[in-house]
Amino acid sequence: MRQSLTYGEMPEKDDFLLAVEEETDGCKYRIRANNSSDPAVRHADGDYTAEELYNLVNLLSCGDEASQDLACSILFTLGFEWI
Repeated sequence: MRQSLTYGEMPEKDDFLLAVEEETDGCKYRIRANNSSDPAVRHADGDYTAEELYNLVNLLSCGDEASQDLACSILFTLGFEWI
């Protein structure tokens, strides 16, 4: 079930961490953006624990449009949507 949030709003941290754990089965969340021309996306390239991913998405949600788009995409994979 998808949780709808106001655009730019972060989900509750516990909900986010649980969603990451469920999505990754306890492994790291992988972002691969090697071919992206967008600096925000390239900067996010890496493997993240649930806590690290929360911090990244929180940071991206306060950035420019490209950063917010990336945050939105990550959240969508975890069952959250910005409306």
